[in-house]
Amino acid sequence: MDFHDYLWVEDFGWFTSDGYSLALIEASTAEMALAGLGASDDKIVRPGAQTAIQDAYDLGERLGVNGVDTQLIAAADLEGWAILLQAPGFIPISPGPMKAIVAERNAVAHGADRFVWWSGGNERISFEPLLPRSDLLGVLADRQPADAREEIISLIVEVGGIDLDENPDREIHHVAGSFALAERLTGVRVTEQFLREAEFTVAAVEVGVGL
Repeated sequence: MDFHDYLWVEDFGWFTSDGYSLALIEASTAEMALAGLGASDDKIVRPGAQTAIQDAYDLGERLGVNGVDTQLIAAADLEGWAILLQAPGFIPISPGPMKAIVAERNAVAHGADRFVWWSGGNERISFEPLLPRSDLLGVLADRQPADAREEIISLIVEVGGIDLDENPDREIHHVAGSFALAERLTGVRVTEQFLREAEFTVAAVEVGVGL
């Protein structure tokens, strides 16, 4: 398995925007993940991620969602894990809103701006998929645990898509690479069929300053 297995995301509406973010949370359910975010009790459930968010317009109006300090987020169950998804949005890759969840469960999250791996209540790795060199090999590399950084670099080389050299002449597929890297860390594959057909629950989350 490598980034080629996820090239479909480049044609999937949710991920063509740089504003997407997604998290996989171990030993969790959609209900538990939303509770960990302090989500609203008022929710809707629909088949398919895009349908769920589109149909949540009235919910957002009713709950006063403004897209800044109050946002809608979709969640679903996937092979014993919970998946959180926003597009646009940054809750799944933000330490503040995710704090309660990752204190108790391992999680891997990614978006166009950030890839984060939490394990044992700690942030194991955090880097920018589009421009990873500074975080993993450059001036910020010492901020990362050496063993986690070495593991992530090795996996990136294996799955491809994320350009550690940041070669401007090379075609990159950092979103597909992020999906593949997340699968390597979790063992969970996200498929286009799942995103189109699985039951997603949408609720509102107050993110406040912690985002």
